[in-house]
Amino acid sequence: MARPPMRLAPTVATAVAVQAMASAAVLALAPIAPIVAADLDLSPHLIGYQVSLIYLFATIASLFAGAVAGKFGAGTASQFAMAAVAAGLIGLACGWAPGMALASAVIGVGYSLTNPAASEALNRVTPPSARNLVFSIKQTGVPIGGMIAAIVLPVLAVRYGWRVTVAVAAIPALVLAFGLLSVRGGWNENRNPAVSFRANVKEGLALVLGSAPLRALSLMSFLYSATQLSLVSFAVTMLVGEFGWTPVSAGFAAAAIQAAGVAGRLIWGGLADKFDAGVPVLAATGGLATLCAVAMPAIGSFPDAFAIVLLMMMSLASVGWNGVMLAEAARLSPPARAGAVAGGVLMLTFAGVVAGPALFALLYRVLESYSQAYAVFATAPLIGAVVILRAHRRIRRAAQ
Repeated sequence: MARPPMRLAPTVATAVAVQAMASAAVLALAPIAPIVAADLDLSPHLIGYQVSLIYLFATIASLFAGAVAGKFGAGTASQFAMAAVAAGLIGLACGWAPGMALASAVIGVGYSLTNPAASEALNRVTPPSARNLVFSIKQTGVPIGGMIAAIVLPVLAVRYGWRVTVAVAAIPALVLAFGLLSVRGGWNENRNPAVSFRANVKEGLALVLGSAPLRALSLMSFLYSATQLSLVSFAVTMLVGEFGWTPVSAGFAAAAIQAAGVAGRLIWGGLADKFDAGVPVLAATGGLATLCAVAMPAIGSFPDAFAIVLLMMMSLASVGWNGVMLAEAARLSPPARAGAVAGGVLMLTFAGVVAGPALFALLYRVLESYSQAYAVFATAPLIGAVVILRAHRRIRRAAQ
């Protein structure tokens, strides 16, 4: 019996759920960093290194992620991702530094599988005229996951302890892994057991490095992702440690940041499709993120509402670009190579996330101010915007 064709709406909904769960796991410790640090007798800024460790392994694993999706199918790869996320969350709850490091690595491997798998599935069912919006909707899973973590985890950690809270967070990941059985057949339709991991790694990198637009997109993604994860990783710690907010109040501020990220992904994706202007939209997000980062030290001089608005505006820009970037990567991909290209581009994306929080933590040690570190970090999205805009203009001139 022939399988029913994959439909767009259920495919998007499933991809969003997988992305949200993976992102919540990546950021599980960020909104409760002061609580975790106090229990382990550590400085809260060290959370930056834990996030960087997750993305270090996501960077390495992304070299093979496209091959996993191609060999086993997008559905099975997504199940692998959820199983790894669940195992990693349980491991974080041990509270033992080496065990938490290993758990962070497992989460990173799981996270690396989500985008190539979703890109392969979505590229089959998305009409070109809606590609930016669809990929942006899928990417709303990142701030949705962060928002859920920011709202739920601080409240539960205060009441039940952070270890129990993080361990229980593994349950939704396991439920989703089993739930994917209902769509795995359709998602796995294009799987090819003959796919070679070694050949796929070379292919993804070759496709990206051999294309000037993809090289520029990857460099921009490196710089933008460094800014994005620095915002979501240190916002709570900045508000609590530098400006005297309570952990719960700062957690709700972090939820507002993530909500703005959801809105940003929808807004930028819609604008990119409406005006057929993916690259100009990407450049605009970098410019806005730069302005907001420069203004960050002013938070202490204004009412709390100013901090919320400023952080939400920065999130709108620095969290909202990913869907348009992935849509551009898919648009530039050769036929049936969207997963491999996504893996190659995301290698540099994740590398930016590795470098970003760790560099931010070093800046904090030098400046002894989170808000000042954000202002210095404003150079990253500015350079990214210039890089992608110049590449776009060169391509347009060459086409004339």
